Amino acid sequence: IYDDITDYKRKEFELYLAAVAFETQEGIMVTDANRLILRVNKAFTTITGYTADDVIGVTPRILSSGKHEKSFYDKMWESIRNTGGWEGEVWNRRKSGEIYPEYLHISAIKDQAGQVVNFVASLTDITHRKEASSKLEKLADELVLRDLLVREVHHRIKNNLHSVTMLLNNFAINHPELEDLLNQAATQVQSIAVVHGLQGQFSLYRVDLYDLVHSLSAEIRALWNNDIMVEVQTGWWSCNINKSEAVPLALIINELITNAIKHGQCDRNVKISLSGEVATKTIRIEISNEGLLPNGFTLNPKDYLSTGLQLVMSLLPRSGIKLNWFQSEGIVKTELALQYPLVQNTESSINDINTKV
Repeated sequence: IYDDITDYKRKEFELYLAAVAFETQEGIMVTDANRLILRVNKAFTTITGYTADDVIGVTPRILSSGKHEKSFYDKMWESIRNTGGWEGEVWNRRKSGEIYPEYLHISAIKDQAGQVVNFVASLTDITHRKEASSKLEKLADELVLRDLLVREVHHRIKNNLHSVTMLLNNFAINHPELEDLLNQAATQVQSIAVVHGLQGQFSLYRVDLYDLVHSLSAEIRALWNNDIMVEVQTGWWSCNINKSEAVPLALIINELITNAIKHGQCDRNVKISLSGEVATKTIRIEISNEGLLPNGFTLNPKDYLSTGLQLVMSLLPRSGIKLNWFQSEGIVKTELALQYPLVQNTESSINDINTKV
């Protein structure tokens, strides 16, 4: 008697668990081997609008939306026969006539002899998921179009600035007495054009610091006919410039390179060294030229500064940058130390940069 009661309690508990599992948030539909519906849960009615009385004794075709070809269902049942189940997205129709997207999972239930006795389907309404996905796709398309438009604007600004540079160059040829002044103005305009050119090449309008230094050096080299060598030192990592500071930083670097050329001695060649300090998360740009700093040279605004250095001091961002000059024997070294938020690290490594040098 004790064993009978224990077995009865166990079966009663199993039936209780089955009843609880049946009433989930997912719609549940149970059919016989001939696919006639035997039972559905409350969630099924909530999703489809059909009550148990509406569907018991009929096939799941009552839910068909008409959006799928016969071949779709043929493949579905082929999978169930071969693997015992199928899952995927389908379009079904509610009792109201509304067509909606649904994630469907069908399992074949077999008896001890291996014969299919039931099919159990769980279904989830994914309307909101589809709507969210559609909105994201639409937003992505809009961002692509906006990106293309902005890049085109940057491209046109760059071309217009190139035209201004050419006019200044031509004017300098006809007025050699103003050559240095006009070249300086041309490099300033060209440095802005470089930024717009780089922003026009990439999405999200990012400007890579190495690309900026390399492009500025190439433009200045062509204009002043001076050798400018750019070296990447161990410890350098790729980083982007805060886009709101890209133009000011381009003008600063342009002025510092130009200043090194104008005040350099001998062949007036310039070396630019790029390095990084991981411990302090600092990027360093060092511009070197042969020469001597004036006695008592400082960056105090009260002291005399050239027009170019006055421009540099006025453009320096309030945070994330330090500017210093050093004298090392016969070499003048100008150092820019850059940190967040002026520059932001990327996942690229020095190996990525070495491919560009």
